[in-house]
Amino acid sequence: MRRSRTSSTPTSSGRCCPPDQQNSQPRTSVAQGFGGPFARWFVGGTINASFQCLDRHVENGRGDRTAYLWEGEPGDTRTITYAELLEQLCRFANALRDLGVKKGDRVGIYIA
Repeated sequence: MRRSRTSSTPTSSGRCCPPDQQNSQPRTSVAQGFGGPFARWFVGGTINASFQCLDRHVENGRGDRTAYLWEGEPGDTRTITYAELLEQLCRFANALRDLGVKKGDRVGIYIA
């Protein structure tokens, strides 16, 4: 279920992110700067957290497994699978893109 640029839902390949954003860049070192007040971890590396947390599970056939279990106050429960969560994430990402949010923009989300 890979999302397309114009769709608000994933398409059939199982990915929410484009293929060029799936892999992370390897780090150049594990840690730097322990002598000063600001230590830096995994310097030079990048990671696509969405792919690591959701897309790869759906691609590997685990889309029907529980990703999130919500329990409310009066005993209400909701089970969300990896595939359902991926679809919701893609819809949200596409909604942000439709609002003009681009890579590198900072977005504050208030949930009431």
